[in-house]
Amino acid sequence: MISTSSELAVEQARAWWEEAPLYLDTETTGLSETDRVIEIALIDAEGRPLLDTLVHTTRPISSRARKVHGINHDMLENAPRWDKVAEQLQTLLAGQAVGLYNAGFDLKMIHQTNRQHWISWDPTSGLRTFDLMELYAQYRGIKRPGRPGNRRFSLEDAARQSGLPLTNTHRAKDDALLTRALHRYLTEA
Repeated sequence: MISTSSELAVEQARAWWEEAPLYLDTETTGLSETDRVIEIALIDAEGRPLLDTLVHTTRPISSRARKVHGINHDMLENAPRWDKVAEQLQTLLAGQAVGLYNAGFDLKMIHQTNRQHWISWDPTSGLRTFDLMELYAQYRGIKRPGRPGNRRFSLEDAARQSGLPLTNTHRAKDDALLTRALHRYLTEA
């Protein structure tokens, strides 16, 4: 018997769930190649925060990013600098499975912020990550017209479609918790 795309997504979600993964999310100054991480959260498989911090930066926060997450420079004034956060993050992630929603973006922004602070650690290399956005797209199985692959959904839309309570404030910890909840939903589908 051949499994459907949805069945395969559920099987994969269950396999990752068995690994008791961590969940990671970031908020940034914007979307460009010069932007930086200004908030990061990492939660464990039970939803307990392991890291939840704003990050000091002198890089301007774009008005578009501020509208999304509500973080401004006054909030960052007494926050730790990225070098301290990155060191703690690298230690926490070592050897762990890590779930993210839109993993490519968060990992790229962490790597980019590392480079801007002369930190050689590349989170895109050597981590065991999985992308809940891709897994959910596979589960839904809605083809994109004229493009390969399945339609992707925002975290908020995926949660709403799954009947999850929307506690999403577009802040890192809330998004990490919502990613975990969506993962749990997929394991029970």
